[in-house]
Amino acid sequence: MYKLTDRREVIALAREKLFFEGDTIVACTEYATKFFGVSASTLSNWMADGCPRYAYGYWDLKAVGDYLQRKQSRRDAQAALDDPEEISLSGQKTLVERDLKREQLKALERQNAIAEGKLISREEAVRDLSEFCTILKMSLQSLGQDLGNKVAPHVDVVTARRLAGEIRGTIEAALGELSVGGVYPPPEE
Repeated sequence: MYKLTDRREVIALAREKLFFEGDTIVACTEYATKFFGVSASTLSNWMADGCPRYAYGYWDLKAVGDYLQRKQSRRDAQAALDDPEEISLSGQKTLVERDLKREQLKALERQNAIAEGKLISREEAVRDLSEFCTILKMSLQSLGQDLGNKVAPHVDVVTARRLAGEIRGTIEAALGELSVGGVYPPPEE
């Protein structure tokens, strides 16, 4: 135990163990271990892992606290990858906010692409495709009759009607298959 009689000795001893430097508190290893509740070897391990040290045997308490927060954030990020239920509430909030920002960015990029004419809206695409498919169906259905009329002067009437019926049947079957899933049944032999 120290026997302190002179005020200067008290100040010098306090300066050795704990002092202010700018806007931070610098503590000796003994005080830093007590402050963070760890051993001196743990402080040494933290330093090897990237924790800042003020000088040999002295620690910037604010910088060490910041280091521990960054280390906890990295642990939370890894825990989120392994098991999202294991991270702290603040970590969960951060992850949700990050995901929200990503989705907002995607939505803005999509809106920009639509505004620049690179994409069209779903409603517009459905409307245009429905109109196209209706016109295509009507044109294909009349194709059999048109071909039968073109062939009629070269063959007898019965053959022309049979050909028109076969073409119309093939087109109806194809349109039916396309509307069900695009799979054609094997031809009957």
